[in-house]
Amino acid sequence: MRYFFLFLALLFQLFAAEPSSAATQTEKSDSCEHYSYWTASHLKHLFQEQNYRECYDSALASHAFDDPTTQCYLSQCAQKLGYDNMAIGALERILLLQPENIEAILELTDIYHRLGLNKQRDLMAASLQAYQLTPLQRTQLATLVSTKDQKLSAFSTSISVGGGYDTNLNILPTEDEVESAYARVGIEISFAHDLVKKGGWFVNGSFNYLHHTNKSAHLFDIDFLNTSAGLGYKMKGLSITVPLYYRRLFYLETDLLQEYGVKPSVDIILSKSFILNVNGILAKREFLSAAYEGKSFESYGGGIGGIWLFGGNFIYINGKYRSFTETKDQPTIFTAKDNYVFSVGGNYLLNEMLRVQFRYRLRNDHFDDFYEAGNKRDDTNHAVTFGLDFIMNEHWKIIPLYRYTANLSDYAPATYHKQVTELSLQYNY
Repeated sequence: MRYFFLFLALLFQLFAAEPSSAATQTEKSDSCEHYSYWTASHLKHLFQEQNYRECYDSALASHAFDDPTTQCYLSQCAQKLGYDNMAIGALERILLLQPENIEAILELTDIYHRLGLNKQRDLMAASLQAYQLTPLQRTQLATLVSTKDQKLSAFSTSISVGGGYDTNLNILPTEDEVESAYARVGIEISFAHDLVKKGGWFVNGSFNYLHHTNKSAHLFDIDFLNTSAGLGYKMKGLSITVPLYYRRLFYLETDLLQEYGVKPSVDIILSKSFILNVNGILAKREFLSAAYEGKSFESYGGGIGGIWLFGGNFIYINGKYRSFTETKDQPTIFTAKDNYVFSVGGNYLLNEMLRVQFRYRLRNDHFDDFYEAGNKRDDTNHAVTFGLDFIMNEHWKIIPLYRYTANLSDYAPATYHKQVTELSLQYNY
Protein backbone atom coordinates (compact mmCIF):
# COMPACT_ATOMS: atom_id res chain seq x y z
CA MET A 1 0.00 0.00 0.00
CA ARG A 2 2.87 2.37 0.83
CA TYR A 3 4.39 1.93 -2.62
CA PHE A 4 0.99 2.61 -4.25
CA PHE A 5 0.85 6.02 -2.60
CA LEU A 6 4.48 6.70 -3.51
CA PHE A 7 3.58 5.88 -7.12
CA LEU A 8 0.70 8.38 -6.97
CA ALA A 9 3.14 10.95 -5.57
CA LEU A 10 5.44 10.29 -8.52
CA LEU A 11 2.59 10.96 -11.00
CA PHE A 12 1.66 14.11 -9.13
CA GLN A 13 5.19 15.47 -9.26
CA LEU A 14 5.45 14.77 -12.97
CA PHE A 15 2.55 17.15 -13.61
CA ALA A 16 2.99 19.51 -10.66
CA ALA A 17 3.42 23.24 -11.12
CA GLU A 18 6.22 25.31 -9.60
CA PRO A 19 6.07 24.72 -5.84
CA SER A 20 5.36 27.56 -3.47
CA SER A 21 8.22 29.22 -1.65
CA ALA A 22 9.13 28.67 2.01
CA ALA A 23 11.93 29.60 4.36
CA THR A 24 15.32 28.34 3.26
CA GLN A 25 16.54 25.60 5.57
CA THR A 26 19.88 25.13 7.29
CA GLU A 27 22.85 24.43 5.05
CA LYS A 28 23.55 20.73 4.37
CA SER A 29 26.52 18.92 2.95
CA ASP A 30 26.53 17.40 -0.52
CA SER A 31 25.46 13.82 0.20
CA CYS A 32 24.01 12.91 -3.19
CA GLU A 33 26.81 10.52 -4.08
CA HIS A 34 25.42 8.22 -1.39
CA TYR A 35 22.28 7.53 -3.36
CA SER A 36 23.69 5.97 -6.50
CA TYR A 37 26.67 4.16 -7.95
CA TRP A 38 27.44 7.08 -10.26
CA THR A 39 27.26 10.89 -10.01
CA ALA A 40 25.89 13.46 -12.47
CA SER A 41 29.04 15.58 -12.66
CA HIS A 42 27.27 18.68 -13.96
CA LEU A 43 24.76 18.72 -11.11
CA LYS A 44 27.50 18.01 -8.62
CA HIS A 45 29.53 20.96 -9.90
CA LEU A 46 26.55 23.34 -9.69
CA PHE A 47 25.69 22.15 -6.19
CA GLN A 48 29.26 22.51 -4.92
CA GLU A 49 29.36 26.03 -6.38
CA GLN A 50 26.16 26.73 -4.39
CA ASN A 51 24.34 27.53 -7.62
CA TYR A 52 21.19 25.90 -6.27
CA ARG A 53 18.72 27.56 -8.66
CA GLU A 54 20.51 26.39 -11.82
CA CYS A 55 21.14 22.96 -10.31
CA TYR A 56 17.46 22.67 -9.42
CA ASP A 57 16.32 23.79 -12.89
CA SER A 58 18.78 21.43 -14.60
CA ALA A 59 17.70 18.44 -12.52
CA LEU A 60 14.03 19.21 -13.16
CA ALA A 61 14.55 19.75 -16.88
CA SER A 62 16.39 16.44 -17.28
CA HIS A 63 13.18 14.45 -16.58
CA ALA A 64 15.50 11.80 -15.11
CA PHE A 65 12.87 10.59 -12.67
CA ASP A 66 14.38 7.09 -12.66
CA ASP A 67 17.87 8.19 -11.58
CA PRO A 68 18.49 8.40 -7.79
CA THR A 69 21.46 10.78 -8.15
CA THR A 70 19.48 13.35 -10.11
CA GLN A 71 16.57 13.06 -7.68
CA CYS A 72 18.96 13.51 -4.77
CA TYR A 73 20.28 16.81 -6.17
CA LEU A 74 16.73 17.88 -6.95
CA SER A 75 15.75 17.21 -3.33
CA GLN A 76 18.79 18.97 -1.86
CA CYS A 77 18.37 22.06 -4.05
CA ALA A 78 14.61 22.16 -3.47
CA GLN A 79 15.24 22.31 0.26
CA LYS A 80 17.84 25.05 -0.19
CA LEU A 81 15.27 27.07 -2.15
CA GLY A 82 12.44 26.32 0.27
CA TYR A 83 10.46 24.00 -2.04
CA ASP A 84 9.57 21.35 0.53
CA ASN A 85 6.86 19.67 -1.55
CA MET A 86 9.25 19.12 -4.45
CA ALA A 87 11.91 17.83 -2.03
CA ILE A 88 9.40 15.33 -0.65
CA GLY A 89 8.52 14.15 -4.15
CA ALA A 90 12.16 13.67 -5.11
CA LEU A 91 12.90 11.66 -1.96
CA GLU A 92 9.84 9.51 -2.51
CA ARG A 93 11.04 8.74 -6.04
CA ILE A 94 14.42 7.71 -4.61
CA LEU A 95 12.60 5.26 -2.32
CA LEU A 96 10.62 3.85 -5.22
CA LEU A 97 13.96 3.06 -6.87
CA GLN A 98 15.88 2.15 -3.70
CA PRO A 99 13.47 1.07 -0.93
CA GLU A 100 16.39 0.11 1.36
CA ASN A 101 17.96 3.61 1.27
CA ILE A 102 18.18 4.46 4.98
CA GLU A 103 19.58 7.97 4.46
CA ALA A 104 16.72 8.93 2.12
CA ILE A 105 14.20 7.64 4.66
CA LEU A 106 15.86 9.68 7.42
CA GLU A 107 15.82 12.79 5.20
CA LEU A 108 12.15 12.36 4.35
CA THR A 109 11.29 11.64 7.99
CA ASP A 110 13.01 14.88 9.03
CA ILE A 111 11.04 16.95 6.49
CA TYR A 112 7.76 15.38 7.62
CA HIS A 113 8.69 16.17 11.22
CA ARG A 114 9.63 19.77 10.40
CA LEU A 115 6.37 20.34 8.52
CA GLY A 116 4.29 18.80 11.29
CA LEU A 117 3.18 15.85 9.14
CA ASN A 118 3.25 13.49 12.11
CA LYS A 119 1.31 10.61 10.55
CA GLN A 120 3.61 10.45 7.51
CA ARG A 121 6.64 10.83 9.79
CA ASP A 122 5.58 7.90 11.98
CA LEU A 123 4.95 5.68 8.92
CA MET A 124 8.45 6.41 7.63
CA ALA A 125 9.89 5.72 11.09
CA ALA A 126 8.12 2.36 11.20
CA SER A 127 9.46 1.41 7.77
CA LEU A 128 12.96 2.37 8.83
CA GLN A 129 12.82 0.14 11.92
CA ALA A 130 12.05 -2.83 9.66
CA TYR A 131 15.57 -2.66 8.20
CA GLN A 132 17.12 -3.81 11.50
CA LEU A 133 19.23 -0.73 12.15
CA THR A 134 22.28 -0.66 14.34
CA PRO A 135 21.83 0.64 17.91
CA LEU A 136 23.35 3.99 16.93
CA GLN A 137 21.05 4.29 13.92
CA ARG A 138 18.06 3.50 16.15
CA THR A 139 19.24 6.23 18.53
CA GLN A 140 19.38 8.65 15.63
CA LEU A 141 15.88 7.71 14.50
CA ALA A 142 14.40 7.90 17.99
CA THR A 143 15.98 11.30 18.58
CA LEU A 144 14.85 12.53 15.17
CA VAL A 145 11.20 11.52 15.25
CA SER A 146 10.33 11.92 18.93
CA THR A 147 10.15 15.07 21.03
CA LYS A 148 9.47 15.70 24.69
CA ASP A 149 5.74 15.62 23.96
CA GLN A 150 5.78 12.40 21.92
CA LYS A 151 6.05 8.84 23.11
CA LEU A 152 9.04 6.62 22.35
CA SER A 153 8.43 2.86 22.43
CA ALA A 154 10.72 0.40 20.65
CA PHE A 155 11.25 -3.34 20.97
CA SER A 156 13.47 -5.63 18.89
CA THR A 157 14.47 -9.28 19.04
CA SER A 158 17.12 -11.32 17.23
CA ILE A 159 17.47 -15.11 17.41
CA SER A 160 20.29 -16.95 15.66
CA VAL A 161 21.22 -20.61 15.27
CA GLY A 162 24.48 -21.67 13.70
CA GLY A 163 27.48 -23.93 13.58
CA GLY A 164 31.04 -23.94 12.38
CA TYR A 165 34.63 -24.98 12.97
CA ASP A 166 37.24 -23.40 15.26
CA THR A 167 40.91 -24.26 14.71
CA ASN A 168 41.95 -23.25 18.24
CA LEU A 169 39.46 -23.13 21.10
CA ASN A 170 42.22 -22.81 23.69
CA ILE A 171 43.19 -19.14 24.06
CA LEU A 172 44.58 -19.66 27.57
CA PRO A 173 48.33 -19.05 28.07
CA THR A 174 49.38 -22.58 27.19
CA GLU A 175 50.92 -24.08 24.07
CA ASP A 176 48.14 -26.63 23.48
CA GLU A 177 45.85 -26.02 20.51
CA VAL A 178 42.38 -27.57 20.59
CA GLU A 179 40.21 -27.62 17.46
CA SER A 180 36.61 -28.70 17.11
CA ALA A 181 33.34 -28.28 15.26
CA TYR A 182 30.71 -26.44 17.28
CA ALA A 183 27.08 -25.37 17.38
CA ARG A 184 25.59 -22.31 19.00
CA VAL A 185 22.30 -20.53 19.65
CA GLY A 186 21.89 -16.91 20.68
CA ILE A 187 19.09 -14.53 21.54
CA GLU A 188 19.14 -10.74 21.83
CA ILE A 189 16.30 -8.56 23.11
CA SER A 190 16.36 -4.77 23.42
CA PHE A 191 13.79 -2.15 24.34
CA ALA A 192 13.36 1.58 24.91
CA HIS A 193 10.31 3.29 26.38
CA ASP A 194 9.45 6.83 27.42
CA LEU A 195 8.62 7.58 31.02
CA VAL A 196 5.07 8.92 31.16
CA LYS A 197 4.90 12.71 31.59
CA LYS A 198 8.64 12.98 32.19
CA GLY A 199 9.69 15.09 29.22
CA GLY A 200 12.68 13.62 27.40
CA TRP A 201 13.40 10.90 29.96
CA PHE A 202 13.23 7.23 28.91
CA VAL A 203 14.26 3.78 30.09
CA ASN A 204 16.05 1.18 27.98
CA GLY A 205 17.52 -2.26 28.42
CA SER A 206 18.77 -5.41 26.77
CA PHE A 207 19.06 -9.16 27.34
CA ASN A 208 21.61 -11.34 25.53
CA TYR A 209 22.18 -15.07 25.96
CA LEU A 210 24.63 -17.37 24.13
CA HIS A 211 24.98 -21.15 24.33
CA HIS A 212 28.04 -22.59 22.57
CA THR A 213 28.78 -26.33 22.58
CA ASN A 214 31.77 -28.07 21.01
CA LYS A 215 31.71 -31.49 19.44
CA SER A 216 35.00 -32.77 20.88
CA ALA A 217 36.17 -30.27 23.53
CA HIS A 218 33.44 -29.71 26.09
CA LEU A 219 35.89 -28.08 28.49
CA PHE A 220 35.50 -24.97 26.31
CA ASP A 221 31.69 -24.98 26.09
CA ILE A 222 30.17 -21.59 26.90
CA ASP A 223 27.00 -20.26 28.48
CA PHE A 224 27.03 -16.46 28.58
CA LEU A 225 24.43 -14.03 29.93
CA ASN A 226 24.62 -10.25 29.44
CA THR A 227 21.86 -7.92 30.65
CA SER A 228 21.54 -4.17 31.05
CA ALA A 229 18.95 -1.60 32.10
CA GLY A 230 19.17 2.12 32.60
CA LEU A 231 17.84 5.62 32.34
CA GLY A 232 18.26 7.99 29.43
CA TYR A 233 17.46 11.53 28.32
CA LYS A 234 16.91 12.69 24.75
CA MET A 235 16.61 15.99 23.00
CA LYS A 236 16.99 16.96 19.36
CA GLY A 237 20.45 15.93 18.25
CA LEU A 238 21.49 14.38 21.57
CA SER A 239 20.83 11.19 23.53
CA ILE A 240 22.35 10.33 26.94
CA THR A 241 22.03 6.91 28.59
CA VAL A 242 23.38 5.55 31.89
CA PRO A 243 22.76 1.77 31.96
CA LEU A 244 23.77 -0.67 34.66
CA TYR A 245 24.90 -4.06 33.35
CA TYR A 246 25.45 -7.59 34.64
CA ARG A 247 27.29 -10.50 32.97
CA ARG A 248 27.67 -14.15 33.96
CA LEU A 249 29.93 -16.73 32.28
CA PHE A 250 29.94 -20.53 32.61
CA TYR A 251 33.23 -21.73 31.06
CA LEU A 252 35.93 -24.34 31.69
CA GLU A 253 33.20 -26.57 33.19
CA THR A 254 32.58 -24.18 36.07
CA ASP A 255 30.49 -21.16 37.00
CA LEU A 256 33.51 -19.03 36.22
CA LEU A 257 32.76 -15.34 36.77
CA GLN A 258 30.35 -12.46 37.08
CA GLU A 259 30.87 -8.83 36.10
CA TYR A 260 28.78 -5.77 36.85
CA GLY A 261 29.09 -2.04 36.44
CA VAL A 262 27.83 1.10 34.72
CA LYS A 263 28.40 2.15 31.10
CA PRO A 264 27.35 5.79 30.44
CA SER A 265 27.05 6.80 26.78
CA VAL A 266 26.36 10.00 24.84
CA ASP A 267 25.26 10.00 21.17
CA ILE A 268 25.54 13.32 19.32
CA ILE A 269 23.99 13.67 15.86
CA LEU A 270 26.40 15.93 13.98
CA SER A 271 24.61 15.57 10.64
CA LYS A 272 22.09 13.40 8.82
CA SER A 273 24.87 10.94 8.05
CA PHE A 274 27.25 11.07 11.04
CA ILE A 275 26.76 10.24 14.72
CA LEU A 276 29.44 10.79 17.37
CA ASN A 277 29.51 8.50 20.39
CA VAL A 278 31.35 9.14 23.68
CA ASN A 279 31.23 6.39 26.30
CA GLY A 280 32.69 5.24 29.59
CA ILE A 281 32.76 2.21 31.88
CA LEU A 282 33.22 1.50 35.59
CA ALA A 283 33.18 -2.22 36.34
CA LYS A 284 34.08 -5.03 38.74
CA ARG A 285 34.70 -8.67 37.76
CA GLU A 286 34.62 -11.46 40.34
CA PHE A 287 35.84 -14.97 39.58
CA LEU A 288 33.54 -17.35 41.43
CA SER A 289 35.72 -20.46 41.19
CA ALA A 290 38.44 -20.68 43.86
CA ALA A 291 40.95 -21.82 41.24
CA TYR A 292 40.63 -18.52 39.37
CA GLU A 293 39.62 -15.95 42.04
CA GLY A 294 43.06 -14.32 41.91
CA LYS A 295 42.15 -12.97 38.46
CA SER A 296 39.38 -10.72 39.89
CA PHE A 297 39.70 -7.04 39.05
CA GLU A 298 38.18 -3.58 39.03
CA SER A 299 38.34 -1.41 35.93
CA TYR A 300 37.48 1.96 34.48
CA GLY A 301 37.80 3.47 31.04
CA GLY A 302 36.27 5.40 28.20
CA GLY A 303 36.12 5.75 24.46
CA ILE A 304 35.07 7.81 21.48
CA GLY A 305 33.81 6.77 18.07
CA GLY A 306 31.51 7.55 15.22
CA ILE A 307 29.25 5.98 12.64
CA TRP A 308 28.76 7.26 9.09
CA LEU A 309 25.52 6.34 7.34
CA PHE A 310 25.32 6.36 3.56
CA GLY A 311 22.43 4.91 1.65
CA GLY A 312 21.60 1.52 3.14
CA ASN A 313 25.16 1.18 4.45
CA PHE A 314 27.33 2.30 7.35
CA ILE A 315 30.96 2.55 8.47
CA TYR A 316 32.02 2.82 12.10
CA ILE A 317 35.31 3.64 13.83
CA ASN A 318 36.10 3.87 17.53
CA GLY A 319 38.86 3.79 20.10
CA LYS A 320 38.75 2.78 23.76
CA TYR A 321 41.01 2.78 26.82
CA ARG A 322 40.52 0.66 29.94
CA SER A 323 42.59 0.20 33.10
CA PHE A 324 42.45 -3.05 35.13
CA THR A 325 43.42 -3.21 38.83
CA GLU A 326 43.79 -6.35 41.00
CA THR A 327 41.32 -6.76 43.88
CA LYS A 328 42.69 -9.83 45.69
CA ASP A 329 45.52 -9.93 48.25
CA GLN A 330 47.14 -12.74 46.27
CA PRO A 331 46.38 -11.86 42.66
CA THR A 332 47.12 -14.04 39.69
CA ILE A 333 49.99 -12.82 37.56
CA PHE A 334 49.06 -10.75 34.48
CA THR A 335 45.81 -9.36 35.92
CA ALA A 336 46.66 -5.66 36.24
CA LYS A 337 47.09 -3.98 32.86
CA ASP A 338 46.27 -1.06 30.57
CA ASN A 339 44.14 -1.96 27.58
CA TYR A 340 43.79 -0.06 24.28
CA VAL A 341 41.33 -1.04 21.54
CA PHE A 342 40.86 0.36 18.04
CA SER A 343 38.14 -0.99 15.78
CA VAL A 344 36.74 -0.18 12.36
CA GLY A 345 34.17 -1.88 10.16
CA GLY A 346 31.00 -1.55 8.21
CA ASN A 347 28.27 -3.06 6.09
CA TYR A 348 27.76 -2.50 2.36
CA LEU A 349 24.55 -3.44 0.60
CA LEU A 350 25.42 -4.88 -2.83
CA ASN A 351 21.75 -5.34 -3.74
CA GLU A 352 18.45 -5.88 -1.97
CA MET A 353 19.40 -9.48 -1.15
CA LEU A 354 23.12 -9.35 -0.35
CA ARG A 355 25.12 -7.33 2.17
CA VAL A 356 28.88 -7.54 2.83
CA GLN A 357 30.23 -6.98 6.35
CA PHE A 358 33.80 -6.32 7.47
CA ARG A 359 35.28 -5.87 10.96
CA TYR A 360 38.82 -5.23 12.17
CA ARG A 361 39.87 -4.90 15.81
CA LEU A 362 43.31 -4.10 17.19
CA ARG A 363 43.81 -4.65 20.92
CA ASN A 364 46.97 -3.89 22.87
CA ASP A 365 47.54 -4.95 26.50
CA HIS A 366 50.36 -3.50 28.61
CA PHE A 367 50.69 -5.68 31.72
CA ASP A 368 52.13 -4.50 35.04
CA ASP A 369 53.85 -7.85 35.72
CA PHE A 370 57.21 -9.06 34.45
CA TYR A 371 57.41 -12.43 32.70
CA GLU A 372 61.18 -12.43 33.25
CA ALA A 373 63.67 -10.09 34.88
CA GLY A 374 63.43 -6.63 33.32
CA ASN A 375 60.72 -7.55 30.78
CA LYS A 376 57.04 -6.74 31.20
CA ARG A 377 54.52 -8.66 29.16
CA ASP A 378 52.99 -6.86 26.17
CA ASP A 379 50.29 -8.40 23.89
CA THR A 380 48.94 -7.25 20.53
CA ASN A 381 45.77 -8.91 19.28
CA HIS A 382 44.46 -8.66 15.71
CA ALA A 383 40.98 -9.88 14.74
CA VAL A 384 39.58 -9.67 11.19
CA THR A 385 36.04 -10.74 10.28
CA PHE A 386 34.42 -11.07 6.86
CA GLY A 387 30.78 -11.99 6.40
CA LEU A 388 27.85 -12.00 4.01
CA ASP A 389 24.22 -11.37 4.82
CA PHE A 390 21.88 -13.19 2.45
CA ILE A 391 18.65 -11.27 3.09
CA MET A 392 15.71 -13.59 2.53
CA ASN A 393 13.15 -10.99 3.66
CA GLU A 394 12.91 -8.25 6.29
CA HIS A 395 13.03 -10.87 9.09
CA TRP A 396 15.28 -13.74 7.95
CA LYS A 397 18.99 -13.78 7.04
CA ILE A 398 21.58 -16.47 6.27
CA ILE A 399 25.08 -15.43 7.36
CA PRO A 400 28.31 -17.20 6.32
CA LEU A 401 31.28 -15.80 8.27
CA TYR A 402 35.06 -16.11 8.52
CA ARG A 403 37.20 -14.75 11.36
CA TYR A 404 40.97 -14.79 11.82
CA THR A 405 42.54 -13.91 15.18
CA ALA A 406 46.20 -13.63 16.12
CA ASN A 407 47.52 -12.80 19.61
CA LEU A 408 51.18 -11.80 19.48
CA SER A 409 53.01 -11.65 22.79
CA ASP A 410 56.56 -11.41 24.05
CA TYR A 411 55.41 -13.95 26.67
CA ALA A 412 55.55 -17.05 24.44
CA PRO A 413 52.76 -19.16 26.03
CA ALA A 414 50.25 -16.34 25.36
CA THR A 415 50.85 -16.33 21.59
CA TYR A 416 48.15 -18.05 19.55
CA HIS A 417 46.43 -18.04 16.16
CA LYS A 418 42.92 -19.20 15.34
CA GLN A 419 40.46 -19.33 12.46
CA VAL A 420 36.69 -19.65 12.67
CA THR A 421 34.27 -20.44 9.85
CA GLU A 422 30.57 -20.35 10.59
CA LEU A 423 27.15 -20.52 8.95
CA SER A 424 24.11 -19.22 10.83
CA LEU A 425 20.43 -18.50 10.35
CA GLN A 426 19.12 -15.31 11.98
CA TYR A 427 15.58 -14.09 12.65
CA ASN A 428 14.99 -10.41 13.43
CA TYR A 429 11.79 -8.92 14.73
